[in-house]
Amino acid sequence: MKRGTVLFVDDELNVLDSIRRLLRNEPYESLFAQSSREALDILNTKSVQVIITDLGMPEINGLTLLTKVQQKYPDTIRLVLSGLDDKQCILDAVNRGDIYRYIMKPCTDMDLKVTIKQSIEKYETQKRLELLANLIENAGYIMIFITKPNGELIGCNALTRKTFGHKEDEISILNMRTLFQWEAYRGWDEISALVKRESQWKGELFAIDKNGREFPVDMTISRSENQGTDDGDKIIFLASVRDVTDRHKVERQLKDALREKELLLEEIHHRVKNNMQVIASLLRNQYRTVKNKKYHDMFKDSENRIMSMALVHEKLYQADDLARIDFNNYIRNLISNLYNSMEISPQRIYFKIESEDIFLGIDVAIPCGLIINELVSNCLKHAFPNEREGQIRIALSHIDENEFELRVWDNGIGIPEHLNFRKTESLGLQLVTGLAETQLQGTIDFIRMNGTEFRIRFMDLKYKKRIHE
Repeated sequence: MKRGTVLFVDDELNVLDSIRRLLRNEPYESLFAQSSREALDILNTKSVQVIITDLGMPEINGLTLLTKVQQKYPDTIRLVLSGLDDKQCILDAVNRGDIYRYIMKPCTDMDLKVTIKQSIEKYETQKRLELLANLIENAGYIMIFITKPNGELIGCNALTRKTFGHKEDEISILNMRTLFQWEAYRGWDEISALVKRESQWKGELFAIDKNGREFPVDMTISRSENQGTDDGDKIIFLASVRDVTDRHKVERQLKDALREKELLLEEIHHRVKNNMQVIASLLRNQYRTVKNKKYHDMFKDSENRIMSMALVHEKLYQADDLARIDFNNYIRNLISNLYNSMEISPQRIYFKIESEDIFLGIDVAIPCGLIINELVSNCLKHAFPNEREGQIRIALSHIDENEFELRVWDNGIGIPEHLNFRKTESLGLQLVTGLAETQLQGTIDFIRMNGTEFRIRFMDLKYKKRIHE
């Protein structure tokens, strides 16, 4: 596959024939013209990447030809192949930028091949750079900065100029140090050194436009090599910058909406707790008028159950996380309330809580709280008769990442051997079994050894729901 087209112009046919033989197997197409007019005719019909001409041409000399080529075909690489007598004239043309390079006659085959190869590569590089420059200039969604390591701006695209409000002729006096606020990153020099060392940096900071308006941006700076710098500094930085004002606005709106929902949930938990306390108060007033002990205790048990649920809502209302509560703290409050309600001295029946730092959601916390309420209430009523002293212990721990074990045991007189806790008429034990197996979807074990122990294992319901989905 041919990489390009090279046009040779010389009025001496033997020179052209020699070049034709020399370049027969080269990876580019070679065209030949014996006059400047013939060369211009070829250029009108054929795309040419490199033109090489002699200077001493009849009618139109080589430099005039190259001037016409420069005006009409500015992308074409222009070379001169000429004798020593023309050297000063050629040097002047090179300095003016009229031609790219010259080859003095006589030249070696290698000189000619290398020069042509480098010229084609230069043409291809120019095209790539033009394409890149066009993409950068017309990038409508991201701002591009080309800068020196000291912060001086070399160039930027149209979106950058539009966003910052600067005209194109103002770019050369701008500096990255003043276009952005670098204080959070200890200044531009710190960032520049990091990019030189690690090739890239990413961060978020505030930009400042021409009118002093500050706006948030995401920035990525990459190091690049620039072989064409005049000051000898071969490193340049390419910075891509995105205005994230709209994203910040959306984030603020989401935070505001979330806070509104949190306030609403706080209010809901607060009102539910208050309503439950009203119900508990009604039950308390009712059982105070009941003379029958059986019914008196039934009302009182119902009050304690309601208060155990109200306590969950109270803890959620007070917590930073409205979805989960510190269950260790909850257990302590629950047991304290039970002792006060049943007028039990903690010196006579000592309770010990051995719970890990576990946070439970409301779907787990309420049934767990009710289970503890029932089991501890049962201990306080029946495990230590006749002012007997003893101990109640409660432990909640992780079995693995998403499974828990709740243990409640005492060193009291124990449950009679003939009693099956699953078939008992006790409403409290019926609640314990139902809550453990149905609501918590767990297992319950009962152990008779130096008192009574219940072990309940269950999964985090939120975790189980996520697995099923």
